[in-house]
Amino acid sequence: MVNVSRETDSIIVQEFEKYRISLDKLEKLQKFIYFLTEQNKNHQFVSRNDVPTIWKRHVYDSIQLMFHVKHYNIERLTDIGSGAGFPGVIVSVLNPHLTVNIIERKQKRCTFIHSVINQLDLFNINLYCRNAQEIKEKFNNVVFRAVGNSEYLNKIIDSVVADNGLVFVYQNSSENLIGLSMDLCFDYIIPGENNTRYIVSYYNSK
Repeated sequence: MVNVSRETDSIIVQEFEKYRISLDKLEKLQKFIYFLTEQNKNHQFVSRNDVPTIWKRHVYDSIQLMFHVKHYNIERLTDIGSGAGFPGVIVSVLNPHLTVNIIERKQKRCTFIHSVINQLDLFNINLYCRNAQEIKEKFNNVVFRAVGNSEYLNKIIDSVVADNGLVFVYQNSSENLIGLSMDLCFDYIIPGENNTRYIVSYYNSK
């Protein structure tokens, strides 16, 4: 059994064990969360109301993406609008062989993520500090955790996702919200909450 801090609970531990998260990876996650909560006192990277439940609302939520990473045997993943590094930093810790591109337009968040990369030796992360639509490169496996309206999301997808590339969207419903070819819908419930969450995979084809 992996030992975790008092912020976590048995359900989180089960999730660590399900994905065979080793002690060294858990320690990196703990260092990341400690650093985030300290920095969050001066820079609100996550809602202060979320800090007491950060392992559930952000770490647990991010870990669920590993279902798709394993199912599609993904080797390169792009996280757009990563914020404080969810899910990009989490999946990079869990899978050091996975190349993770993090695209974040806000400079303070980029500075924070850059510090995390150096502190935790997460050299499988490529950090892009710019607006996603300014990047000329097209990506094949792209995740959106914090999604605005579907029209704005589709504009970004058109700009950065390769034809027939995979798009993973965190959603509060299982419906097709963006009009692309839906493939898989993975559902789960965050511990302590009643609402079902979904990570839906789409192919970038109409």
